[in-house]
Amino acid sequence: RTVNAEVPELLSRLYRYAAEQWSDDRSPLDLGPDRKWEKMKLRVPKKRVRELSAAEEKRLFAALRQDYHAIVEFAIITGLRRAALMLRWSQVDMAAGRIVYERKSIEDDDIGELPISARMRQLLAGQQGHSRTWVFTYVAHRTRDGRVKGRRYPITEEGLRTALQRAVKRAKITDW
Repeated sequence: RTVNAEVPELLSRLYRYAAEQWSDDRSPLDLGPDRKWEKMKLRVPKKRVRELSAAEEKRLFAALRQDYHAIVEFAIITGLRRAALMLRWSQVDMAAGRIVYERKSIEDDDIGELPISARMRQLLAGQQGHSRTWVFTYVAHRTRDGRVKGRRYPITEEGLRTALQRAVKRAKITDW
């Protein structure tokens, strides 16, 4: 999808630029006006949907670090991508009952709005007081890389990916 959204347009602009530079018959490129840029797009496979069964979800949470439970449940409830889950408290408006987040898009300012459900409100309330800036945090299990054992730090995309990969493996969940 990303290639289809960006590459044909980029190549089209490069070809137009080249045509302007070779404004005579010396162009080694076929720069005809009838070039079919749409033909360059790749076939996009059907979106694969794989949801956890109730038993798999139970095993996942049993294998997952306790301090990652809230963010993973929040992800399951909302369907947000990893990057959008890295929420700051400034994005959460509990009084208005909404969360504002940045969506993955080719647009710089593609903002999404998400209503806060009762369960989401409970999960968010459980995170209050851990960090003034970040919603989801974890407890460092050991002192290293500038982190101190027992202190809370913001969950990162890579940290979430690693925690999930480990839990999925321990829970023996396949093809997910």
